[in-house]
Amino acid sequence: MKILASATQLERIYPEFPAEEYKARNKTAREVMKKQGIDALFITAKENIEYFTGYISGYWKPTAIDNVGVGIIPHDDEPLLVIPDFLRGTAERTAWVRKIRDHHDTHRKPRDFAGVIANAFVGLGLSKGIIGYETGPELSIGMPLVDFEAVRGALCGAKFVSGSDAIWACRSHKSPLEVERLEKANAITFKGYDEARRTVKAGMTEKEIARVFQSVFIKEGGDAYRPNGLGFFNIRAGEERYPMADSIPQERELQKGDVLSLNLGAVYRGYKGHTARYAFVGDPTEKHWKVDRLMKCVRDAIVEFLKPGLTGSDFHRYVHAVVANADLDLSGFESHIESPVGGICTGLNVHEHPRIAVGLKECTEARMCITMTTWLYDLKPGGLGVFSWEHPFIITESGNRPLVGSHLEEETWVI
Repeated sequence: MKILASATQLERIYPEFPAEEYKARNKTAREVMKKQGIDALFITAKENIEYFTGYISGYWKPTAIDNVGVGIIPHDDEPLLVIPDFLRGTAERTAWVRKIRDHHDTHRKPRDFAGVIANAFVGLGLSKGIIGYETGPELSIGMPLVDFEAVRGALCGAKFVSGSDAIWACRSHKSPLEVERLEKANAITFKGYDEARRTVKAGMTEKEIARVFQSVFIKEGGDAYRPNGLGFFNIRAGEERYPMADSIPQERELQKGDVLSLNLGAVYRGYKGHTARYAFVGDPTEKHWKVDRLMKCVRDAIVEFLKPGLTGSDFHRYVHAVVANADLDLSGFESHIESPVGGICTGLNVHEHPRIAVGLKECTEARMCITMTTWLYDLKPGGLGVFSWEHPFIITESGNRPLVGSHLEEETWVI
């Protein structure tokens, strides 16, 4: 296969990570591919292309006619990028990968981006190969489905299988440089909480609270300029808002008696912060304080128990045993735990594989960055509200370390 190149290939001067980081990632992927008999990984999703190749574009619309590119990682050859020719300079200045094939006339119709990709596979001797693609937990194809199916149709002699194991064998275990970015993203997030604790008052709207966090995220160096890079903001308070999980902030004012639930995170150089907290608006009732004591008991149990080798069922049994033995008078309390205690890995995505939850076989492993979570819901008419707690940890060889330790045991937040 002829690899098209510019007359003088541009120097890589804006790398996200050192070359050795990408070499290690690709080496791990190839080891898993070899065990599973996969000849090449076909990567299309933004996060996977950034992770394995270092190529970062500020424009990424997977359903657009001018898809920004795909990657091919052979098990026995150098990785290859296939991109629109107008993005070559961006790829050369950012990507670790040096083999780049151009697609010309990207904006014209009809175009043949899929044909260029298929020809790249053929040129690598993979017309009848076993090709791993992005299907499986927490993965999705990052190109128009019509193009993906055209690639498969052109490679009718090839077999397409899940590349999930090879991808997550790398991404689930964070390098020291990745941990630094996650620490920074979460540190920025908690600076937002600090400012919110100082400034949020009854009468403010959810949108005004979101702007408090947004201003801090920008000031502290969060990703204000990447596509959708500033962060996520799930903020809600009040009986009509409690059932609205994962909703955007509204022009709803905080009122005395509300429980304010916040689930949000900043982003730092692509890596996602992931936290949740709650606050009482006005004087809490005795029932509110009972739930607060329960949530702190669960928090302490998680910190004590979190280590490698645990499943979601392990967490659920241990934490609930601790709660059952705690000196807490919960008589008459009608709330229920809607979601068992568990964990969600975090990195380039807020939710990554694996999840640690009841009914799933996955377990915690060293070098996973995981957000441990527990949520308590009381959504009936006149119910107490939504109590949210999520905190990020790195799993160590023998236990855990909170990514932001100073905010692990805050005083109860009363507005």
